[in-house]
Amino acid sequence: MILSLLRRVPRSDLLICLGLFLLPLAFFWQVTLGNRTLLPADNIYQYPPWSAYRAEMGVPDVPHNMLVSDLVLENYPWKQFIRQSIANREIPLWNPYLFSGVPFLAAGQHSALYPFSVIYYVMPLEKAYGWFTVSQLWLAGFLMYLFMRGLSVRRVGAIFAAIAYQLSAFFVASVVFQMVIAAAAWLPFLLLMVEFTIRQRPLLGRPTVMPWVMLGGIGLGLCILAGHVEFVYYSLLVMGFWSACRLIGLLRQKTLNQLARTAFALIALVVIGLGVGAVQFVPLFELASKNFREGSASFETVRDYAYKPRHTLEFLIPNLYGSPAQHEYFDLLSGTQKTFGWQRGNDSVTDTYWEVGKNYVEGACYVGLLTLVLAGIAFLPHPPTPSPSIERGSLPFRAYRFIFALLAIISL
Repeated sequence: MILSLLRRVPRSDLLICLGLFLLPLAFFWQVTLGNRTLLPADNIYQYPPWSAYRAEMGVPDVPHNMLVSDLVLENYPWKQFIRQSIANREIPLWNPYLFSGVPFLAAGQHSALYPFSVIYYVMPLEKAYGWFTVSQLWLAGFLMYLFMRGLSVRRVGAIFAAIAYQLSAFFVASVVFQMVIAAAAWLPFLLLMVEFTIRQRPLLGRPTVMPWVMLGGIGLGLCILAGHVEFVYYSLLVMGFWSACRLIGLLRQKTLNQLARTAFALIALVVIGLGVGAVQFVPLFELASKNFREGSASFETVRDYAYKPRHTLEFLIPNLYGSPAQHEYFDLLSGTQKTFGWQRGNDSVTDTYWEVGKNYVEGACYVGLLTLVLAGIAFLPHPPTPSPSIERGSLPFRAYRFIFALLAIISL
């Protein structure tokens, strides 16, 4: 059956799918096909007891990039514990190695139940991180390509969109957070299933809703199992925004009863997704409700974490305030040479990342100049050209451009 379906897929689409895999593979070839690892092993020598062996191991006093330490301080021990539990034929419900023991499976960020995590269980860990990253960047690009094609965008435009998404600064800078790229990869697919549900996209020659609701629910469930609840929240917000815009656009085409049935189908999609991911989401919700950090920061303090006004320039120039791998930069605003990252002296360490923003992890906001240029071109007046046939229930291209533009403004 699978071979039969593949024969129906145009060869050009299969080649594009392959290309979207080869691009991130080429970008990360040293940590997949080469002899390097994505794990920042040198960073662990900044902490006892490993710091005592720093000079002996030839590790520099200042790490290459301290921003990516979570990968080796947190994620690597999580994966080791899961592998150990599998070898012992145990379910990793409880981690006895932290404090007096802590819940493990409930926490979620380890991505233990995410299907793609099988890469960690069958490959050496030092190589698995590179291959998992490539798999998720490919997935992000492939699903964005499907989403664009589902909106009747031509192949060239869909390819540009897929590459801009999978190799965006957000994805590349977030590889240190494997659960983030895994969760974010599913957003285009979720929007596509929302779109097909609203259109009642025909399957086997008949308009239908249920297959898209079920597939969307599975996609949302996988997003939850990826293990980053914030991006599940963001995905639900974007899905809700897209659904609202699309239903408003159909006010003149459908009766209130028809709109109500469509809205019910979309709610069912979310409910099914929460059901698929409940094995992870429900324990996580219970655990988070007992989090000792609750109430530890005021609302004003949290608001202060936001980008400062001057960081707006990093949407255009990512290294304007330095790079965590270069450690020094010239501050154009003050006209002075500054240090980025950790400074070691007299056995004390000063952290200056927060002064300039974590521009290569959570603070990554570079959009890409070509992406911005193409987005600007999309809103220029265009002469009338033959366009692909518009499916039943879909919108004209200009309406989709408006939805994307409004989403971008709200996101900012």
